[in-house]
Amino acid sequence: MTNDCPGCGAALQARRAPGAQVASGPVTAMVEAHDVLVCPKGCPTPAKDLSTLLTRTLSRALLFSTGDARTVRCGDCGAVLDLPMRATTRAVTVEPDGLSPFTLTFAVPVARCGECGLDNIPAALTQDVERSMFGACGLAAAERPTRRFRLRRRRGGQGSRGGP
Repeated sequence: MTNDCPGCGAALQARRAPGAQVASGPVTAMVEAHDVLVCPKGCPTPAKDLSTLLTRTLSRALLFSTGDARTVRCGDCGAVLDLPMRATTRAVTVEPDGLSPFTLTFAVPVARCGECGLDNIPAALTQDVERSMFGACGLAAAERPTRRFRLRRRRGGQGSRGGP
């Protein structure tokens, strides 16, 4: 990553963003104080870079269920999720280029898969996870990506691409 703003070419400056906690529905996101790069002229480009990094990190770190309201399935192995939901926390480490890593912690309900043992966040909470994450990181609605993060899908098996 370059230290120049891609929008105007000015040298980006590191700024300390405060820790925050934001709730959206049953999901709460908490972030510790962390460094962010900002353009001294106010360009939103560095914030868009952070939102892209958050989206990419989250799609790799958390597992969301799939299916419809009647049949909720594990996002990894595709088994039906029939165990009761429970509240838990999940910590995600965000590693921006050229800055110190920081931790984003979610308090979120999950359902454990009886087949593979992985915890799944209900797909219905995808927008709540996004809202709380971007809000805790101080990103305004205009700085958020227009495309939602990709839900992690199962690797193979019945009903998957390339599966039987």
